[in-house]
Amino acid sequence: VLVDDGFGDGDRDNDLVSDGFASDPADVGVPWVLGRGQSGVALGVADDSAGIGNGSAFDAVMTTDATRPIISSFPSRIDLDDEGDRLSIVLTVRITESPIDVTDGGLFAGRNGDRRFRIGFYNNQGTPETSVDSDVLDPDPFADDTGYLAVVDVGSASGNTLSAFGDKADGILGGSSVSLGATANDNTFFLDNTPKTFGLTLENIGGEIVVSAFFNGLLAESGSASASDVATFNLPSSFDYVAFGTSAASLDYRVDDVQVTFTPAPTTLATTDGFEDGDYDNDGGVDPFLGTPPTVNDPADVGFGWTRGRGTSGFDVGVLDDSSGIGTGNAVNPFSSTTSTRAIVAPIDPIELINEGDAVSFAFDFRNNFAPPSSDRRFRFGISNDGGTPADENNTSNANDDLGYMVQMDTGSGNVDQTVTIRGDLANGLLSGSTRSLGATSDDLAEVLDDQLPRRLELRITRRFDAGLGRDVNDVEMLRDGVLVTSGTDSGGTQPDGPTDPNAPMSFVFNQIAIGTNSLAFLDYNIDNVEVRFIPASGAGGPIEDGFEDGDRDNDGAPEGAVNDIADVGLEWYQSRGTSGFVVSLADDAVGIGTGNALSLFPTTTSTRAVSATFDDITLAQVGDFIELAADVRLSGPIPDSDRRFRWGLHDNSGTPVTQDGGSTMTSDDIGYIVQMDTGVPAGDNSTIRGDVDPGSFLGGSTRSFGANGTDPTLALDDNDPHRLALRLERIFDAGIAAETIQATFTFDGIEAASGIDDETRNPPVNPNVPVSFNFNQASFGTNGVSNINILIDNVLITTNVQPCAADLNGDGLADFTDFLAFSALLDAGDPAADLNADTVVDGLDQDAFLLLLAAGCPGQ
Repeated sequence: VLVDDGFGDGDRDNDLVSDGFASDPADVGVPWVLGRGQSGVALGVADDSAGIGNGSAFDAVMTTDATRPIISSFPSRIDLDDEGDRLSIVLTVRITESPIDVTDGGLFAGRNGDRRFRIGFYNNQGTPETSVDSDVLDPDPFADDTGYLAVVDVGSASGNTLSAFGDKADGILGGSSVSLGATANDNTFFLDNTPKTFGLTLENIGGEIVVSAFFNGLLAESGSASASDVATFNLPSSFDYVAFGTSAASLDYRVDDVQVTFTPAPTTLATTDGFEDGDYDNDGGVDPFLGTPPTVNDPADVGFGWTRGRGTSGFDVGVLDDSSGIGTGNAVNPFSSTTSTRAIVAPIDPIELINEGDAVSFAFDFRNNFAPPSSDRRFRFGISNDGGTPADENNTSNANDDLGYMVQMDTGSGNVDQTVTIRGDLANGLLSGSTRSLGATSDDLAEVLDDQLPRRLELRITRRFDAGLGRDVNDVEMLRDGVLVTSGTDSGGTQPDGPTDPNAPMSFVFNQIAIGTNSLAFLDYNIDNVEVRFIPASGAGGPIEDGFEDGDRDNDGAPEGAVNDIADVGLEWYQSRGTSGFVVSLADDAVGIGTGNALSLFPTTTSTRAVSATFDDITLAQVGDFIELAADVRLSGPIPDSDRRFRWGLHDNSGTPVTQDGGSTMTSDDIGYIVQMDTGVPAGDNSTIRGDVDPGSFLGGSTRSFGANGTDPTLALDDNDPHRLALRLERIFDAGIAAETIQATFTFDGIEAASGIDDETRNPPVNPNVPVSFNFNQASFGTNGVSNINILIDNVLITTNVQPCAADLNGDGLADFTDFLAFSALLDAGDPAADLNADTVVDGLDQDAFLLLLAAGCPGQ
């Protein structure tokens, strides 16, 4: 969101001097200034509760017909370089002259009301406005600006009522323009004394800038400039500011609820959809339900790009407010008046179930709007592989090669058998046609969709090795409101229209979801909160990486923040040193670190406070082995001038991992290495690396010094900018002490800030002749002796060159008889994990291979 201004603070230019009526002091918005001259116009903020209806509104009183654009600059230039990049403005406008003169549109005779109110996006062409005054005195900086604008009639003037143009470099919101062929003649569009909502969207589609004008949320017209026009008139694809105002008309008007959003092209497809953008198919305009446009509750919730992938006749899809039903704002309503199969279908990023235990989940909220017809398994939903032909509402045959799984559910209670089934969906018509039986049925009438209550429905597929068959299969489950309803196993089949290999499950790769009806007309239902998740077999402890995009910092299934990427399960972070006076949360730091969610630490006490996450043991067993902890870190808000009070590092939890908030007793035996950093710029050392060896004072107390000090004040956390921090611990041979030990190096934005070798003695009774630790299984971040500081942490990454010990099956770092017993159990069960020679057969040859690994032992053993 670049601009969000309701003018509630009464200060339209944000110079801290009131310009009129204030209804919400917290609504500071952005500065709006005059862009071409000051004469003949008075700007202020007025109470328009009786007009637009939301309290304060921007107020312009015009006594000139000269062009008077009102502009607001963006914090940085917005580039529409990638396919799908979108820049949009929505605002509500009302003319306050009463009555509007339908002939001259204002005070000046000869000026009709044709296209006199204007909205545009512009590029300043390298000559930004630099006036020290809040309103521009010299129009010259804007004479070379180019962009795109929408124009609308004032009053019921004849001719075109709403159009979109390219704006050439002869004055913003005025002068001649470049036709885009985007012109509407609908007289309902014009501005009058009642509030009207207009929108302008620029989107990169096929490498062109497509310009679309909206009226009350609905697409009015769209067009794009030709390549020759772009070259001839220097029409831009990047933009510095937005403008609105009048041209050739002396009209008094008010503006409210201005919102400008930039939606970058997603680098990946959506994983969730709450339909809060009101745009189910992501074409840039809202989708009305029975002619009523939905409220746009969250324009950033672009969600999936749904299409009517199983026919369009007798099939309407819209977005409506279901706050009183499902209860979370907007929902999508697919309404079919035909008994033909009708479904909304959306692409998802391909999810491949590679390993045993990998799973995919497709879930959503469902609710009937009215009493449903009594039908037998006619509501259907599923997840599939599109066979290389993505859903297209202009080509229903694209659904005829899809393979996957679907749930069939009764609506109404007139059928007493098989109220729910899960089937393999074969390749002759998505959600219809022939299917593969999985033996997954339920006859429980409690599962019938026969009321108007919201239900959470879920389909989950898990890859599993079947020892009896000697191959992998898919276990398929259906859940309602989190409770298992029915399940079955797809171990293959013999249908000629099934997968190429009849003994294989339908698919291990999925890239499409679908919701719809089959042989049933007039089921009126709503869908909301769609979610697709990949659940790796390794669970949360797998990748040693965390971007916090799953919104769930402790991975307990209850997100603390926005869910941007459900697959980013990351690590489990807990408060490991005190909870009082310590707020740990997830924050959207897209405007700071810049990659979405970040972990936010805010201590209000000077006592040591920390968060920690556990990972599998990494033992630096040989010279050259290393482990590195890296993260993006920035301070937000005021920065206290503190000396080495932000602390973080790697530890061995000594067998007592932190498993819940308030784990101070679990960290009392932890040892490791920490970086201590200045916030602010006190004199002296601004960073040190220390051995953290005091069993009673994690990240505090006494530490082991080995001369790893940094004295460069430019390498300190003394600003609000993001910085990449990294601590690398490497096992080396130190000739000075004739022993192997740890070399620790701290880098700040890629620059070495401090480095040292752990060759000092330890606190008794620990052996003074060895380093603090060669084993690490915990990362931590925290503060000591400083309060009221907000620290944001993101993109945590732990890397190592240590290879796992193939014979260490129980993870204790040793290759011994206990591992032989573990392997024997796998061998007896025919588990594919025992197939060490990769010949797809589990037999005595694999035992021979394991004995060789066992004899080789583990590094350092």
